[in-house]
Amino acid sequence: MTVRNIRNVDYRAETDFTVRHYDATFDLRKLESLDGYLVYWGSPAIEHTMLSFGFGDGRYVCFSQVSSADR
Repeated sequence: MTVRNIRNVDYRAETDFTVRHYDATFDLRKLESLDGYLVYWGSPAIEHTMLSFGFGDGRYVCFSQVSSADR
């Protein structure tokens, strides 16, 4: 599977960071793990949902979605 425009951010501080985008191809036959996370941003009405996929070659790719109770 090819994923395009993967965002990779190098954070040095809250307001000091570099954003890079790249494309990558993953062999779904080598999928070894799937982890799910919910991160709250100071309010129970806002969460960041993430799914992280781990592959046999040591690489990971994480998909995320910001959700709000107001939607």
